[in-house]
Amino acid sequence: MATVIPVESLRRNPSSVLFEGRDEVALSLFVTEFARGDGPALHTHPYPEVFLVDNGTAAFEVGDEHLLVGAGHVVVVPAQTPHRFTGAGDAGARVLSMHPRGRPEQTEVSDGVEALKERQAKAYSNSKVRAATCVTTAPFRRRASTS
Repeated sequence: MATVIPVESLRRNPSSVLFEGRDEVALSLFVTEFARGDGPALHTHPYPEVFLVDNGTAAFEVGDEHLLVGAGHVVVVPAQTPHRFTGAGDAGARVLSMHPRGRPEQTEVSDGVEALKERQAKAYSNSKVRAATCVTTAPFRRRASTS
């Protein structure tokens, strides 16, 4: 039998919703909405995390890489890689993040947000930010159509 869950019943705070599959489904899903400059703290996971920028623009820090990612793009972050994102456009960003576990496992990075902001400011001033129109970290191949 299918399970239907009202999204509002999963709300953790005004900016995020969390579905946890727990023992039934090996998936957790965050739906987040952040204003410009707001977002989660720098952290890691013991597994890869997949993001979908659903609306707006998000600024991602993935290891030493800085990405400006618009709506309609997927970002794949490797396991154990420090990462975070913030809303980047005037309208902020709506970002979905998928975790291949029934409950998310997360470790915050010890140097925290202030060190992150310093790294971002340095990267921006050195023009190392890549504006992403399509971001892939590995060669994804589409299956050939059989129809």
